[in-house]
Amino acid sequence: MNRYRHIDALQLARECIELGARMSTVELVSGIGHSQLKRLFFSHGEMPPCGRRPNAPEWLFERAKVEGAAEASLVAVIFEELHHAGASYTCALVAAYRLYRARCASTPLVSFDRAFDVICCLYGLWTSRTVELQLHRCSACGSRYLGSMHSPSVKAAKCPFCVLLRRHTQERHQSEAHIV
Repeated sequence: MNRYRHIDALQLARECIELGARMSTVELVSGIGHSQLKRLFFSHGEMPPCGRRPNAPEWLFERAKVEGAAEASLVAVIFEELHHAGASYTCALVAAYRLYRARCASTPLVSFDRAFDVICCLYGLWTSRTVELQLHRCSACGSRYLGSMHSPSVKAAKCPFCVLLRRHTQERHQSEAHIV
C-alpha cells in the first residue's frame, strides 16, 4: 500500500472508530489489520465495541421496530444519493452515517455497524456476496424504504414511513378526542 493510500486508510479508520464501529467493521472498510488498528487507536486501554456482527435482513424483517426500519431506510437513501453523485463506497458510507446522525432528533436507532451491514446487503459489498435488500418506492407516500429483493414494492403497509404516519395521525386524533 503506498503512503498516500495508507494515510487515507488511517483517516477512514479513525472516522469509523469515532462513529462507534466495531473493530471488524473498521478492518473491512479501511483494509487495515486488527493488530495495527489496536496498536494505533486502542493502545491506552480503551476497547472498541464488541459483539456479534449485525445481520440486516434478520434485524429489519424480524426484530426491528418500525422506527428502526425507517431510520435504516434513511441511511440507505442518503448512501445511494452520495454514491450516485460520485462518492466511493467507503466515503459514501461514512458521510451517509454522519448525515443520518445529524438528522436524528434523538439517539440514533441505527449503529454504524448496522448501517454498514445494510449497505453490504443493499449492494453486495464487503461481507455480502449477494444483494439481499433493495430500496422500494412506496406507491402511497412516494418514500423509498428498505425491503427484501423478493418483496413487492407496491404495498404501502410495508412502508415504515406510512406506518409511522398512520400511527401519528391516530395518536393525534385520540388526543384531540380526549381534549373535547
